[in-house]
Amino acid sequence: MATERKLGRPADQRKALLRNQVTQLIWNGKIVTTLDRAKEVRSIAEKLITLAMRECDNTVEVTKTYKNDKGQEVTETFVNDAPSKLHARRILMAYLYDIPEQKKDDESKADFKARTKDNKHPVVEKMFREYAPKYNKRKEELGQGGGYTRILKTGFRLGDAADMCIIEFVDFNEPYTLGIAPAAASEAKPKTRRSRKSAAKATDAVEEATVVEGEAKKAAPKKAAAPKKPAAPKAASAKAAAPKVAKKTNVGKKM
Repeated sequence: MATERKLGRPADQRKALLRNQVTQLIWNGKIVTTLDRAKEVRSIAEKLITLAMRECDNTVEVTKTYKNDKGQEVTETFVNDAPSKLHARRILMAYLYDIPEQKKDDESKADFKARTKDNKHPVVEKMFREYAPKYNKRKEELGQGGGYTRILKTGFRLGDAADMCIIEFVDFNEPYTLGIAPAAASEAKPKTRRSRKSAAKATDAVEEATVVEGEAKKAAPKKAAAPKKPAAPKAASAKAAAPKVAKKTNVGKKM
């Protein structure tokens, strides 16, 4: 019988950890974590996406009639969740954390309010509005369900040698999904690295500039030497002219 991995954590910490990582995966499309955690996250995330896919189109139209401030009767039609979709929405809201929508750099306050007016739970709405329709279309085209994520191993972490990996949705990295070779994918990007030829040319140019500068120094005329100042008379002649004084000794004295 298969059991969930303990991940070296108590039950409350393990559940909070997995809830956080599943939420971040759905919101960002990609996370970096250990291999054991990624396998648990994949299992939970794919079940939630399947639930959203099954219930995303289950809606009902409701017609309401009410009186406005002037006493006139107004009839409006609203699109509400069907009971099954409402239940699925509550399951997602109970498991996923809420992440507030961020205002874009080039977006005004009025546009931000209009965009987030009917979006109180952005992560849950992303499941129903983005992932569910996209993977329903993929299921119809390919005739298969499941397999919404993939795990790419990245090696071992320094320190504890944990097996690290990247878990992402299959359509997050388009070149990898479409099978484009790395060389072909890099051709579309402008080259920023310097080639060896350009480096060799730069080295040759520096050497030529050095040789030209050395030749210019040799060809330049030498400056005229400044006239030497007359040397001062030596002090030795003064010492020779002075009379010598006999040194005192103790010879002949009584001790």
